[in-house]
Amino acid sequence: FDARWRFYADQNSGRFANTIANDAGRAGDAYQLAARVVAYGVQAVAYVIAALLLDWKLALAGLAAGVFIALALSWLIRISRKAGYKQTDRTSDLTSYMVDMLGNIKALKAMARHGAMLAQMTRTLKRLRKSLVTREISRQGLLQGGDVLVAALIGGGVYLAHTVWQTPLPELMVSGVIFFQLVSFANKLQKFLQQSAQAESAYLRAERLIERAEANQEEWTGIRVPPLDNGLRLDNVSFAHGDNQVLANLSLDIPANGITVFMGPSGSGKTTIVDLLIGLNTADTGQVMIGDAPIDDVDIKAWRRRIGYVPQELSLLHANIRENITLGDETISDELVWAALEQVSAKEFVSAMPDGLDTDVGEMGGKLSGGQRQRISLARALVTGPEVLVLDEVTSALDPTSEAAIVENIAALNGRYTIIAITHRPAWTEIADKLYQVSPGSVTLIEQPH
Repeated sequence: FDARWRFYADQNSGRFANTIANDAGRAGDAYQLAARVVAYGVQAVAYVIAALLLDWKLALAGLAAGVFIALALSWLIRISRKAGYKQTDRTSDLTSYMVDMLGNIKALKAMARHGAMLAQMTRTLKRLRKSLVTREISRQGLLQGGDVLVAALIGGGVYLAHTVWQTPLPELMVSGVIFFQLVSFANKLQKFLQQSAQAESAYLRAERLIERAEANQEEWTGIRVPPLDNGLRLDNVSFAHGDNQVLANLSLDIPANGITVFMGPSGSGKTTIVDLLIGLNTADTGQVMIGDAPIDDVDIKAWRRRIGYVPQELSLLHANIRENITLGDETISDELVWAALEQVSAKEFVSAMPDGLDTDVGEMGGKLSGGQRQRISLARALVTGPEVLVLDEVTSALDPTSEAAIVENIAALNGRYTIIAITHRPAWTEIADKLYQVSPGSVTLIEQPH
């Protein structure tokens, strides 16, 4: 969670979830199996030394038998490793398709377009099943084949010791036990190596994800927590996404405890401005000022805790209303939850529900209307008592009546919060204390917003 925002933006959420939920468990299995291999290896060395002291010929025969088993069955381990990699890839693909499909299930059902995705999932399932069958065949092959080889080699070893080397029976019994243990250890090591090979791909995938996250750690080192009396400011800020110059030498200010609206078409750079203020992106040149402090000098986590944020991609948890507002923070009381709901005119409709705060909102808030979902998200942003409220296209999916009600709620909050609203809808111009028109490559202050 300390990685840069760009790291998360580049991740496939389904594959990300699969690595955490599935690969991490298999990676743990791989670690456990590797520990067993080491433990059995140490025991095998002890038995080899004991065998050499009792009968060096039989000990060498046991070692030769172990090497023979390893070489004879090594191809099954290679098959298992290859099947394990395919299993990891197919499971990741399947989880990704499932997450994408469930996230868009309403639109897919409405257009009867889910068939193509189901067909793709079916093809992936067949490939996954094939890799699992291959893995199981190789596992059983090593299991059964190893037992046959062990039995044959033990029988051969006993025959050689008794018939060829004329080993006395008492010594043969002791040496036979050691020979049996040597061959058995070799067989067990092969089995553990095979299981480790099957889990290897999951371990490496989880390890690579951790390494990428660590390589993309945010590098904020500031310690200041400045007051916001002077508002927020950009001084000659430039920012580019690759070759796309989004902002060039931009200067603007956002007064404290007022409503500042950034209005413009999609892709014009409105969200980029906010991302710079929050610290999700860093300016290529220029200075982002938080109060009287450059953002590089600011304790970024403390700064973000002072922000209430409502994103454009509205999504509620499949949980009750309380959990959607508190996000599991047990220090937030029901009184604070109700107070936040009252600020956004949501207390009445939540109170009218049979279960109140315990009402389940459904998958992505599907049991609520668009306006209700938006108010729950606003309450979530306000419940911690932030100083800054950031609203990213919060009414873009609402009808004019619902939008007007939300805008009216925000207007009522003026003076209590520093409110930054990103929009392309004209309704917001009526409540703006400061209005910026954002176009690709330019930001213009509109002198008379309302």
